[in-house]
Amino acid sequence: DYTRENLPNKAGTHHCDGIQAVMYARLRKVDNDFGRTARQRKLMELLLEYYPETLKERYKVEAPKGTRGYEMLEMAGKNRGYLLARGEIHTERMAKVLLDEFRGGKLGKFTLEQPKEAEL
Repeated sequence: DYTRENLPNKAGTHHCDGIQAVMYARLRKVDNDFGRTARQRKLMELLLEYYPETLKERYKVEAPKGTRGYEMLEMAGKNRGYLLARGEIHTERMAKVLLDEFRGGKLGKFTLEQPKEAEL
């Protein structure tokens, strides 16, 4: 049962499964559009960190580690031809496509869950 109430709502590090990760990235009711787009950029950063080949194959994005999520959304949006008036890149559209493709399994079968660090 996936509802907003099932998402972690306390400060700190949380481990989410794929569905929860997408729900978190798309959530609008917690804060505002700035918070939601920050979560979408974070998804891009996690893909770069753990699945850089997926970004390269699916979106033709090759970026050095540490590249900000917004920059990668711009690169992917430009490569996809998502342009607004005056040649601006439609990053919101690219973010929505990214999340839809992640949720639909088009990026491949993987998880953003990471094993917990061993306690010392």
